[in-house]
Amino acid sequence: VATGSKPVELPNLKFNGSTIISSDGAIYAEKLPTSLIVVGGGIIGCETAMLYASLGVSVTIIELMPTILPMLDAEILEHFNRALRRLKVKVFTGTKVVETREDSAAMTAVMDNGKEATAEKCLVAVGRRARLEDNGIFELGLAPNGRVVEVDDGCATKQKGIWAVGDVTGKWMLAHSAYLMGEVAAENALGGNASIAHAVIPNAVFTHPEIGSVGLTEVQAKEKYGEITIGRYAYRPLARAQASGQMDGIFKIIAEAATHKVVGVHIIGACASDLVAAGGLAVQNGLTYEQIAHTVHAHPTFSEGFHEAGAVMA
Repeated sequence: VATGSKPVELPNLKFNGSTIISSDGAIYAEKLPTSLIVVGGGIIGCETAMLYASLGVSVTIIELMPTILPMLDAEILEHFNRALRRLKVKVFTGTKVVETREDSAAMTAVMDNGKEATAEKCLVAVGRRARLEDNGIFELGLAPNGRVVEVDDGCATKQKGIWAVGDVTGKWMLAHSAYLMGEVAAENALGGNASIAHAVIPNAVFTHPEIGSVGLTEVQAKEKYGEITIGRYAYRPLARAQASGQMDGIFKIIAEAATHKVVGVHIIGACASDLVAAGGLAVQNGLTYEQIAHTVHAHPTFSEGFHEAGAVMA
């Protein structure tokens, strides 16, 4: 079972395909609006906001949580917020839309802080939910909680002989995690004993600059290990960054102080979504920052920043 997911609607912001759109509507729009309100500052909301802002659209983000992209390391988020400010994207956090008004040309979102935002269109990007309707899932009893298809670590459902993968399970809701789950389910359907229990799943945010993260943030690492060590290195000194004109960004490696094992890697900058794979390898296999520092990285490449961040610690 791999029926995927669909955008979540809000009771006071129902999709109408014209003034209030989903992420699908934002992607397949035939022309750009002059202005856009984005309700939801998660990955989809921020990716779309930055894309539209880069194309000259006036963008306002309204997020209920205390920060946008709450899964990010705070230092990386601070860097990202500077990029948003350069594009003149307005951001309201800890804020809820309580009322909307529409006319023939635009819509206005009234926030619970008393402020208003007016735009030609409003993108509602507050998450996605499992696609359970009209596909036999309820009839088979695969979603007893009514929200997701429940699976164990082997991706098996409660019904013998049926496995489920991807967004419909509500696990990570990422394409690469769905691919992993598909491999695990297929192996187990053929009599294997594969598991997703210890999977280390990276996050990639396709903004500009890109963001790649895997493992624990600085706050999470301190909570879990107490003493930690951090290595940082900026993009700017890298020859590849200088040559390509993509000097905005940083590498951040977090390690447990006692063992030197890497527990988190966070990158913002060019090709971060590719570079974070090395971080995933380190976290998944318990590598130390010395092992990163003592591994030769090709020159001139962006990956040298990962090496240098490890060398700072070593």
